[in-house]
Amino acid sequence: VQFNSNKQRQTIRGLRLDAQHKYISSASMIAPSPDWFTGFHDISPVSDDGFWYNDFTVTTFPYDAGTEEGRNYSLSNASTNPKEGIFPLTAENFDKHRLTSIDDEGMPVVNPVARFECQRVQDELIGNFRRKGVKSNVPVHIPVKYDVKFINRWNSMNHPYDYPSDAHFSPPVIVAHSRSYNMWNLGQKATVGVQTVAETGNPEILLNEIGDAGTKTLSPITGTVGSSQNIRGLEVDKNHRFISAITMLAPSPDWFTGFHDISPIKKGTWLKSFDVVVFPHDGGTDSGETFTSSDEETEPVQDIFRLTPSSVPEDSPVFVGDDGFVRTVAIFRFNLDTSNIVCEDNTSFVGGNGQNCEW
Repeated sequence: VQFNSNKQRQTIRGLRLDAQHKYISSASMIAPSPDWFTGFHDISPVSDDGFWYNDFTVTTFPYDAGTEEGRNYSLSNASTNPKEGIFPLTAENFDKHRLTSIDDEGMPVVNPVARFECQRVQDELIGNFRRKGVKSNVPVHIPVKYDVKFINRWNSMNHPYDYPSDAHFSPPVIVAHSRSYNMWNLGQKATVGVQTVAETGNPEILLNEIGDAGTKTLSPITGTVGSSQNIRGLEVDKNHRFISAITMLAPSPDWFTGFHDISPIKKGTWLKSFDVVVFPHDGGTDSGETFTSSDEETEPVQDIFRLTPSSVPEDSPVFVGDDGFVRTVAIFRFNLDTSNIVCEDNTSFVGGNGQNCEW
């Protein structure tokens, strides 16, 4: 078969890996054939010093699955009995197949049949939201404050489809809370406060809900209508170690961004700094399909869901970039405010270090 790059090359997007799942395997049938395939197994794209490769290539050869007896490209139903183990199709067993060619010296050889060219995409293109942080040595028992830099990534370059000329964010609302408080979550119905933020941008009802939560929450901080901005003074303590945030993507039917239940703690200390990369979500309360759609109440109300290439309106692929991904729309950048942290002796500090005030 003559390889035709115009017809036989394809791009497959979105393979996700992490520290617990760092091996890759793949298989693809060579068709038509009895039971021949190509692929690879247990490839780890991690360097010796523990970093992901930015790109790598895996060249693959043909294999026989050991399940059918065919010896040419036509399909065969003659089963191998008993089954054999998988084996590579090589020059040594060339009499069993027709995937060989002859080299310059007249010897049979088996050439590669495929190449997997893999390229790492930006972390921010993956997941519902992602926390990346730098550890401090401020123990969790000490209450702290974080300053937040809200960074706009929603623009016509990243999100070219129907990008509104008056695109902006409603005042971001950020609050620290206990585990028992929930601002919003995927697969849940929006509260009235979250619905109001998602549909109108007004945070007043949500702020009342936060206040009504009593001891489950600390004082929230809010930003202003607009784009990138600094929001200072988020209070966090050991009993309120989770952070949630929300802001409307405006104008829109009920689209918003934010995050929930992020904990800025690592090994008993507050993170010195961390980023939360966020993506667009649908509040499940308005069925409008464009940024300027008229109000169209969703009946019945749906659960909150992430806007992805498969969940955006079919005729209105909002937030989808030219690469086919729904790209990030904002970054919440947190920095620990160490100016007012009181230094104290504490032998229970991690490792029993006692006084450790080099914030």
